[in-house]
Amino acid sequence: MFSVRQVYDAPEIEIAKELIRGALKRYWTVSVFAGDKWTIEKSRSSRDIFKAMFLAETEKLRFRTMIGKFVGDIVLCYGDGEDVILDWSNRYEIKELVASIRGVPLQ
Repeated sequence: MFSVRQVYDAPEIEIAKELIRGALKRYWTVSVFAGDKWTIEKSRSSRDIFKAMFLAETEKLRFRTMIGKFVGDIVLCYGDGEDVILDWSNRYEIKELVASIRGVPLQ
């Protein structure tokens, strides 16, 4: 059973938060799919987004522009330390966001 306490303050939490901060700096909205539902949709509030995250072992972050255009997705899987970023959309903007996170090599 997954528990937020198992990963709280772990490096993967900071990586996930850096992704959110990077997306918000790009003026994107963020939606979080955790478990079997969207826990937040099209938000620009880091506080609300962070509250909606870390609820499941695997989460999908969906990014859109301010006018609603799809930018891409990033899938996170907690429990593997710095290997938290499991997969991402093959789009320039998402690759750039992933590459901006320290210690995460682009493939």
